[in-house]
Amino acid sequence: MSQVSARIVKDVDIAQGSAFGEQAQVYWYEAQANFSGDTQTVCVFCIRSMASGAALHCAYFQATQQALLEAHELAFAWFGGVFARILYYNPRASVKNMCGVRQKQTERFIAFRSHYGFEVYFCDPVEGYDQATVESAGYFRRNDAAAVPCVRDLADLNQQLLSACQQDAQLTIGNQTETSQSLMRRERLHLHPSPRRFDLAEISFPRVDRSNCVRVRTNRYSTPLKPGMQAEAKAHASYVEIWHNGQLVGRHERCYKSRQQTFKLERHLQPLSSELGALSASTARAA
Repeated sequence: MSQVSARIVKDVDIAQGSAFGEQAQVYWYEAQANFSGDTQTVCVFCIRSMASGAALHCAYFQATQQALLEAHELAFAWFGGVFARILYYNPRASVKNMCGVRQKQTERFIAFRSHYGFEVYFCDPVEGYDQATVESAGYFRRNDAAAVPCVRDLADLNQQLLSACQQDAQLTIGNQTETSQSLMRRERLHLHPSPRRFDLAEISFPRVDRSNCVRVRTNRYSTPLKPGMQAEAKAHASYVEIWHNGQLVGRHERCYKSRQQTFKLERHLQPLSSELGALSASTARAA
């Protein structure tokens, strides 16, 4: 199945008394996707507005703190601003590992929420968490195997998820009289404006080895730079970028396995300057 299946929650009412822009709820769940014949488990971030009922889903190979924060920024862009309060729920306690607990939150998470100016609340499974948010996490999460989406890579999967979210926004949920999209447009007037983006990238300055690769954490990524040159590596939750002298020279899907080598010929980047040399003898081209 090439498209992501969405299970729409039509019989669950939106929580009463939720004013526009007042709060959203976050939930993580696991799902499977077929990456060019290789079925893998992904972690999906779901955030749902309690006023409009609209939800955004985005997938990652690992539910890391960096993924959590990046997903928030995608959500703020999707909804058109920042909610006053965000509630977090996960029965597997992965949220605790990413942002801490009520009394002791991680420094990175505190800096992030302070930057965007929203309050937080952590829900235990028994604490009256709105079940509609859990139920709305039904993208490609059916019991039949046909619901597993076939995708090229993580970016393709997230594009399918975004398309499914856009389709869902056309629907009327529960006892609402307007579509989620219509309510989203009204809610944008009540959201806090989003400030400049919070810098989430992990920065390092590796040197290019003999195989025209740079090491980022425990993995090596190909680059057209010459051996011995120093690069700037920016590791994001889903991808790694290689920079040199302010120019993007390489981009790879981030690998979360250990001691792996990722080779890729960069075909879509602007031509490199002559100092970088030809690629004819590089391992990346041979691959």
